[in-house]
Amino acid sequence: MKKFLSIIITLSVLLGLNYGVSYLLDANLFEYSFFIGLAVTLIIWFFTTKGGFTTKSVDFLVLSNTNQKMETEKSTYKPSIAFYTSFIYTLISMIALIIYYRNYFL
Repeated sequence: MKKFLSIIITLSVLLGLNYGVSYLLDANLFEYSFFIGLAVTLIIWFFTTKGGFTTKSVDFLVLSNTNQKMETEKSTYKPSIAFYTSFIYTLISMIALIIYYRNYFL
């Protein structure tokens, strides 16, 4: 039930952002769906990665202010269901965008 709720919330956020941007910019729904999906996927990845850039930045700040070296944490990522949902949304929107603009590519 928790996974299903996470999928519904993630899709609601993605579709809400997509609709909002399309409405504000007076554009078609397909035009920004790929970029919004990509942005949300990267944001989810950035904020759920352990031991990445932000961890190293905090370690550097602690070292520079207190002269105490922090233990380095390996960069690990365990994808969540929200990440998978936004990634699949991004892939589907990319395919829809290519189909929608296929005449421009030929």
